[in-house]
Amino acid sequence: MVCSQCGNELEPQARFCSRCGAAVPEPSPGPSSRPLPEREGGVRARDWETHIKVLAWLMIAGGVLLVGLPGIGIMFAGHFLRFFVWPPDIPFDVPHMIGPLAALLGLGFLAIAAGVIATGVGLMRYREWARVVALIFSALMVLNFPLGTAIAIYAFWVLLSNDGSAFYRGKAQGSAHA
Repeated sequence: MVCSQCGNELEPQARFCSRCGAAVPEPSPGPSSRPLPEREGGVRARDWETHIKVLAWLMIAGGVLLVGLPGIGIMFAGHFLRFFVWPPDIPFDVPHMIGPLAALLGLGFLAIAAGVIATGVGLMRYREWARVVALIFSALMVLNFPLGTAIAIYAFWVLLSNDGSAFYRGKAQGSAHA
């Protein structure tokens, strides 16, 4: 049970709140005898915290997948190209340029993945810069249909809605002073 005055967690047999001293009413029969915590614009504050953590973990998982699948594969593609049989009429420099270009592209993927992972960690720690960077990455993720688009829409809702934005800014200001 939760105290209706201060929101303190109560023992099941408690008659008074240990924090504020308010009398605990007898539970009414029904599906749930526990009162809901105070709402912020239709979504509980606890729910906004959960949404931000879910978004942060989605960013971290996306960064790990970006490192694992295409990033490392492209980076080492040049090493696998030496086993490829090239046609005799191809210019000499082309096979030698593909390896370094693939490695450069792979390093680009790794840099983007590191940024996405850092953004996820920043969201978990309620850093204001992470909110801005997450919105930028989400705008780019819209192009990755269907999963990237779904995550981007979720990120826009969590970070740009009035209540979500106010909750995140409040937590970011609180974590900046801590």
